[in-house]
Amino acid sequence: MPMDIQNANEQITTVTHLKKKRRSMGIVSACGFLLLIPLLLLASELTELKEFQDFTSHDWLIFTPIICAGIIIIVVSFIFFFRFLLLKRKIYKIQRNLYQTLLRTSPVGPGNALKLFIANNVFSPMRLTVFGCPDSGNVYYTMETVNRYYEIECVYTSKIYPSFNDIEPPFKGTTEIPLPEES
Repeated sequence: MPMDIQNANEQITTVTHLKKKRRSMGIVSACGFLLLIPLLLLASELTELKEFQDFTSHDWLIFTPIICAGIIIIVVSFIFFFRFLLLKRKIYKIQRNLYQTLLRTSPVGPGNALKLFIANNVFSPMRLTVFGCPDSGNVYYTMETVNRYYEIECVYTSKIYPSFNDIEPPFKGTTEIPLPEES
């Protein structure tokens, strides 16, 4: 198994694990914040909805631990929430690297591939492949991207052009790369 493909498989496993971890952190954070509602209702019920100035020493003995627990829940929930947000950034960086690896190393679709380009767009990694038409100098190109299952998916096929120089602007902001070797 080539190193790039093995690396891609490891990255897919890492992203899958991090997404599960992120989901569980989001659930814990949300549950913590939701737990505050019954906790506050319990505190107000046990102190009989009294104002602070009307609290007896018994009310303060009930109210103080409940509020302390609430503060601890808020702090822990915020910690999980911020870790939830940080994991999104980490997942995004790994996915960007993974998409670039997949687009560079995946075999090109069937046909007479002449040139291969990788789009340098940060938001949508894309591969542009120029194909030659058999028995003529005509060319066309396809745009491919990585879908949510980490498979290369063709999203657009151009019309046929008389030559590569006649193709319109989709190749601005791209880098030509060597065609991947067929396995």
